[in-house]
Amino acid sequence: MKPFVKMAEAQTADGEKWELWERAGLRFLTLDGVLHASCSNSGVDEAMVGYGVSPVVRANRPAFLFAGVGLGFALAAATRAVHREKARFVVAEPCRELVEWNRTLLADIHPGLWEDARISVESSRADETARKNPDSFHAIFLNFLHGPCALNTQSAGDYFGALKQGGLLVVSLPRPDKKIENLLRRAGFDVSTADAPISGKSRRPRFHTLTLGRRGRYISSHQRRRSS
Repeated sequence: MKPFVKMAEAQTADGEKWELWERAGLRFLTLDGVLHASCSNSGVDEAMVGYGVSPVVRANRPAFLFAGVGLGFALAAATRAVHREKARFVVAEPCRELVEWNRTLLADIHPGLWEDARISVESSRADETARKNPDSFHAIFLNFLHGPCALNTQSAGDYFGALKQGGLLVVSLPRPDKKIENLLRRAGFDVSTADAPISGKSRRPRFHTLTLGRRGRYISSHQRRRSS
């Protein structure tokens, strides 16, 4: 039995304790002793990004907001999928140590990721970042696989307002949640759900739920020019 090795730990001003662990080459991120992100759960991150990126991959200046950096899988998948030089990938991460761990201790997982000049980091929560940036993002990614869903009426409204027309809010959950779906509908979203494999490499995949909230219908800049 190979042991778990603690690679780093950090405590936030709010008293939350983050720990980075390694076992048999796999990395794990825990928050107050509870699993928050794992290399073995990367399939969900990649599925999230697939839904959020695919409709706007050819937009001239696509912009994306990530709620937390985690182990960087969602961010890495998005930067690989979107090649536009003027694309923006905004990471809302209040814990600066998590960003530093991704740049250093986890650099081997996503080589060269943090050399991408299109990535920026906001030292605030995602809902706060959304509130300050109305009508700015083509997609927003929230991951609540291992903890309570922090969505409420205020934050759902903040995310709706931060999305461009046709933009997509992608929320990963361990299972379908009608309360979250209804909350998003009340905020103005068109809501649907999809299954996402926990790991893209498993022979017998297990699935989590993606709750998708769209702000109206996406209209490309080319379509807007033709209709004007």
